[in-house]
Amino acid sequence: MYESHYTHHFFRLWGAREGTLGLTPETVLLGNSQNDFDAKFGDLAGKAGLRYFLVEFKSDRAGIAQEVGSQGKPHRRALYEHLRKDSDCQQLASVGHFAGYPENGLLAFEPYGHAIASRQTRPDIVNNVLLKNDPWHALDYAREPIPFGTFYDLLNTTDDTLSTLVPGFYSEGIGLPLAKFEEYIHCMYQHLEQVKDDDGNILLGITDPKNHTFIYFKDTVPELIARLHAAFNTLRKTIPPRPTPPANPAQKP
Repeated sequence: MYESHYTHHFFRLWGAREGTLGLTPETVLLGNSQNDFDAKFGDLAGKAGLRYFLVEFKSDRAGIAQEVGSQGKPHRRALYEHLRKDSDCQQLASVGHFAGYPENGLLAFEPYGHAIASRQTRPDIVNNVLLKNDPWHALDYAREPIPFGTFYDLLNTTDDTLSTLVPGFYSEGIGLPLAKFEEYIHCMYQHLEQVKDDDGNILLGITDPKNHTFIYFKDTVPELIARLHAAFNTLRKTIPPRPTPPANPAQKP
């Protein structure tokens, strides 16, 4: 199975839920297969009402760890290393950036940063955390996989009240408010380097640790965010509005 199979399967599952509950014109899902956004954001960038999120699909959970490994994707490796150092970005990632993969025959989701860690039994975790003096880090531990139905419900939580305990985040469900989502994109690309080309132009990119070549990014981060919003808005315009429900003849005017 290819990763793209699971990406398209996600759209089918999402559409089936919307078919049951009613199409939500405020929801826009960008499938990024074989385009520039795939390399920049991952397989899917989504907006469910006021909640923004990213999903990277893999044919198995081990593919996430491979992606951030020494032979994986330089941008993803840099992001993971940054998440381990920056607790604010880690908090954003925990509710806004997910890995999707098959789990016991079903599509499941886990915060991207945690999906890199190997799974451990509860006794092993207790032993490592409480009985050893090894340094502890949240990303060293996996999260319980979330089945699609729960993932959908958490993203479509109707209560968009912001938390008083964790300012800037929603008090219920998952997904990021717009400002926090844009903040997370800056987290994703905080590692970009500036170099000058032969004509003196400033270029943004990253040096590939495998062959030490410079990978040109082609955007500033604000330009990348603007392009993403333009794509959301263009696709949103193609979504038909919800039909007006028929009048109830038994209801008096």
